[in-house]
Amino acid sequence: MPTLLEFVMVLAFSAVASAVVELLGRRLPSAVRLSFAMILGITAGHVGYQWCSDLELARVLGEPSSSAVTRTWVSFTQPTEARLWLPALLLAGLVPAGVISLLTPGRRPARPGDEVPKPSLRLIPSLVSALVALLAFAGLQLRVLWGSVYLLSEWSTTNAAIIIAGIAIVATFMATFGQLSTSRRYVSLQLLLTAALFGTSGLVFLMSGSKTIGMLTLSGLGATFALAVMTRLPSREPASSFPAFATVLGFGSHLALAYFYSELTNVNTAFLILSLALIVALPRFPKTWTWRARVAVPTMFTGALLASAITNAGMEFRKATQQQEADPYAEVYQ
Repeated sequence: MPTLLEFVMVLAFSAVASAVVELLGRRLPSAVRLSFAMILGITAGHVGYQWCSDLELARVLGEPSSSAVTRTWVSFTQPTEARLWLPALLLAGLVPAGVISLLTPGRRPARPGDEVPKPSLRLIPSLVSALVALLAFAGLQLRVLWGSVYLLSEWSTTNAAIIIAGIAIVATFMATFGQLSTSRRYVSLQLLLTAALFGTSGLVFLMSGSKTIGMLTLSGLGATFALAVMTRLPSREPASSFPAFATVLGFGSHLALAYFYSELTNVNTAFLILSLALIVALPRFPKTWTWRARVAVPTMFTGALLASAITNAGMEFRKATQQQEADPYAEVYQ
C-alpha cells in the first residue's frame, strides 16, 4: 500500500502547482486559466509521485538523494512505458485545451447593443472544437495503449480502430457538450464533484491492483480541489467556464490506464464514466426545476455512483485478499 509520504507528495505537488498557475494566469480568460491549471497540476502530481519513488530507490541503493532528481528527469524525458508517457501527453493537451476554451467561451448575459451571431457562425467554433478534441483523444489512446496486450494480441487492426474511434467520439461529445453547456453558477460545484471523482477513482484503482495508477489519479484530486477553493475566494473573478476538455482528458487518460493495465472491472468503469457524464452535464438539467433541485439531484446521483464504485471495489479487494490468505500460492497454481 502507498505510504503517507507518497500521498502527501502527490496531493501537495498537484494542489500547489494548480493554485500557482491559477494565480499567475489571472490575465488569461478563465476557461483557459482553469484548463491550464488543471492539466499542469495533474502533471505536477505525477512528478511528485515519481520523485518520491526515486527517493526510496536511492535510499535502498545507498545513493545520494540528488540521484532521485536525475532519475525523475530521465523518466519524463525518456519515457519507456504508458504511465511515463502520460505527463508528456497531458502537456501536449495544453494546446487543444487552449484552442477549445477560446472557441467556446463561458456564456454571459447579453448586453444592450450586442449582435446575436448567426447559428451557422456559432456552429463553426463548435465543429472545430469537436475536431480538435477528437484528434487529441484518439492520439492519447494510441499512445497509452501502444504496447498493451490488447493492442498487440487481443484486438485485430479493425477492432482496435473501431474501439479507439468509439472511445474518442464519446470523450469528444462529453468534452464539447460540457464546454458548451457551462454556467458560472455551477463551476465551483462541478470542480468539487470532479475532485470527488478523482479521489474515489484513485482509491478504486488502488483496490483494483494498481498502486501506481491509483496514486497518479489522486493528483487530479489535489489539482481540482485547489481550483474549487480558488474559484470561491472573494478576491478572484468568478470562473465563467468549467474546463470540460481538461477534465475529460485528465480523468480519461487515467481511466484508460487503469482499465487496460490493471484489474478494473467493467461495472466500476461504467460507474465512473456515468459520474463524469453527470458532472459535465450538470448545467443542462431542466430549467423548470428549482435551483436546489438542479444542484441536489445530479449531486446525489453522482455521489451514489461513486459510493457504488468504491463499495464494489472494496468488496472485490476483500475477496481477493481472503483468497490470497487462504492460498498464498493460488497465482502459481493458475
